[in-house]
Amino acid sequence: MPSDFAPGQRWLSDAEPALGLGTVTAVNGRQVQLSFPLGAETRIYAAENAPLVRARFEVDDQIQNHDGRHFTVLEVTARGQLLDYRCRGEDGVQTTLHEIELNDRLQLNRPQQKLLSQRLDPGVWFRLRQDALRRMAEQWKS
Repeated sequence: MPSDFAPGQRWLSDAEPALGLGTVTAVNGRQVQLSFPLGAETRIYAAENAPLVRARFEVDDQIQNHDGRHFTVLEVTARGQLLDYRCRGEDGVQTTLHEIELNDRLQLNRPQQKLLSQRLDPGVWFRLRQDALRRMAEQWKS
């Protein structure tokens, strides 16, 4: 996973969704540093098990730039490890937004939003939660 991170990429923290959209500022060996401007915070994570999800939008998704202008994604292209979005603004004008230009206020913390954006937990986490709930129920019965 360490090679999945590159400076300038945008990621969301599953552990702290209120931080908004973070930007990778440094990748040092097994660590990745993100800046979260919305929360005025900087976090350093172990790259192998960081609670982060890549912010990647698809065609027809609605996005905003730093100025709060709304755009509809027309095409997503990779520029190395970074993403560019060819978009149409509310005024009909087409432009390209680099992922670094995305609004920091993006938050996908409601279950429906997570599901629709395909931010799904791996099956191992579901089974772990299910097992914990089953064991708690057994304790309450005894």
